[in-house]
Amino acid sequence: MIAALQAAYQRWPLGIFMLWFPITDRSTLTDFYQRLEKTAIGKILGCELCIRPPVTARRMNGSAMIVINPPRQMDKSLQDFHPWLTDILADKGKGGQQVVWLADT
Repeated sequence: MIAALQAAYQRWPLGIFMLWFPITDRSTLTDFYQRLEKTAIGKILGCELCIRPPVTARRMNGSAMIVINPPRQMDKSLQDFHPWLTDILADKGKGGQQVVWLADT
C-alpha cells in the first residue's frame, strides 16, 4: 500500500489520495504510520475511529483512513465530528478516535 501511495504521489503530487484500512491492533497501526512518515510525501493526515480498544488482532476494532493532500480544514472538521460518531458507534464508551498529522510540510 505504501509503495502504491508513493508512486501515485510522485506521478500526481497535488492529487488527493485516500486509503481506508481496518484497525486490529495498535502495534500494526503504529508500524504502518512510522513507515508512512519515512516517505517523501508532503501532507499525510491519519484519521482513526475505534469502536473498542485496539488490543487484539483477532477482530476489527475500528477503521482508519490516510488522506494525502487533504482539503483545507479537514483535520478540524474531523476533530469536531469524530467524538459525536464515536459516542454513537463505540462499544459502551470504550471506543476512541484520533486525527493526527503524519507529515505536514
